[in-house]
Amino acid sequence: MGVEKNLSDALGIAHEPVVIKKEELVEYDPPEVLELPDEDEDYRLVRHTLRNLITKGNDALDEIVTIAKQNESARGFEVVSNLIKTIGETSKDLYALQKQKKDLREPDPASDPRKKSAESINVEQAVFVGSAAELLSALKKQKEDNGQNTV
Repeated sequence: MGVEKNLSDALGIAHEPVVIKKEELVEYDPPEVLELPDEDEDYRLVRHTLRNLITKGNDALDEIVTIAKQNESARGFEVVSNLIKTIGETSKDLYALQKQKKDLREPDPASDPRKKSAESINVEQAVFVGSAAELLSALKKQKEDNGQNTV
């Protein structure tokens, strides 16, 4: 209270004491927190962050363009072009995030190896664990089975 009185005297104004009214405390009731799996929570966070970056980038772009026009410097226009490129890349990242989320929920059967049939599997390298005699007998048996099926 001493500082306030001294300021009032120095400024030549009447000193009025500050009265603090006690207000009733309102208890904070947090909103319901949705229990989401980690991947959904992460998706929402990344999506929100990317959208926020794009919005702020567009706002900054408007300001920087104005500054670059006023200064008429090459460096200002270089900054503008870099910001445009960054905003475009961030927009692509947001779109890629949407596609990744969709692919995780509904994988494309043509590109998802878990959905391919046994006929479409291409084995490039096969390893046989066993002796040479066991391999020869397995090959001989397979040859006999194929010979009987074609008759």
